Amino acid sequence: MSPADINQRLYDQPFRPFRIHLTDGSSLAVTNAGTLSVGETSAIVPVELGRDSNGHPLVSAGGR
Repeated sequence: MSPADINQRLYDQPFRPFRIHLTDGSSLAVTNAGTLSVGETSAIVPVELGRDSNGHPLVSAGGR
């Protein structure tokens, strides 16, 4: 998918979850538009998402 394709999916109304297929054959679910950052040649997808004490989304740091 190109950055424009990903952004189109992210900002569709209503948002519909989708999967991003990676070059290694695996895929990641995008279930919330706010959890994906799109760059010109890459995208950042948090793999662990929790909630802070106020219930707001919080990305968990990997490599514990």
